[in-house]
Amino acid sequence: MKRKLLAMAMTAGSLAAGILPLSAQSTVVDNPDNRSYFGLRASFDLSCPTDVDIKDLLGYNGSTHDPGAGVSLGAMFHLPIVANFYFEPELDLYYNTYKLKTSWGWSPDTWLDVSGSTRKFGARLPLQLGYHFDFSPKVSLAVFTGPELDVAFWGRKYQTPENGPDRNTRSESLYKHDDESRFDCLWRIGAGVNISRHYYVGVSGSIGMCNMLKDNPAIFHQNIVRLTLGYNF
Repeated sequence: MKRKLLAMAMTAGSLAAGILPLSAQSTVVDNPDNRSYFGLRASFDLSCPTDVDIKDLLGYNGSTHDPGAGVSLGAMFHLPIVANFYFEPELDLYYNTYKLKTSWGWSPDTWLDVSGSTRKFGARLPLQLGYHFDFSPKVSLAVFTGPELDVAFWGRKYQTPENGPDRNTRSESLYKHDDESRFDCLWRIGAGVNISRHYYVGVSGSIGMCNMLKDNPAIFHQNIVRLTLGYNF
């Protein structure tokens, strides 16, 4: 009788040992505790605009922009769809900058080197689809991607000639002469870690898909890299 009880106990233990890892594994990709929640996000933004090819316009083709720093603040809503697959819209307000360095040809023998910066304030609406992997009740890793709509409310361009008789800095609106478009659509790709359900750390990159120069044969795109901290309620 003791041998039978011992054999039954060993069998039950073996079954439990086999079931528990399967249960833990299924939780990683299909957590039954998934829930909707709001969160706050704060990001360090690194604007990485492409260079503008102005060879056909001014006879010059070189580096016209350098990356610049910025910040964004916003709120998001996490909506589970099925298993650990989710939809996460977000609304951010941002202040971004990037540097200008351009050579302008006033005549075949005269060049004016101009440096400066561009500063923008606006809003972005990322619409992200993602999947999270819950390795433990306190740590989960999410990967996500989706379109990101961008509208600039305000933008100015500051330029200072580095040679020539006039070295004064000039400031003008980016949109006064339709120099740039106020609207853009980017594609965001990223990953983030949730710690203890409430704390979030993430990194992402957004690729600009629209030409930001209006009625212009030149092409210019704006890309962004972000480091994000957040809190989930």
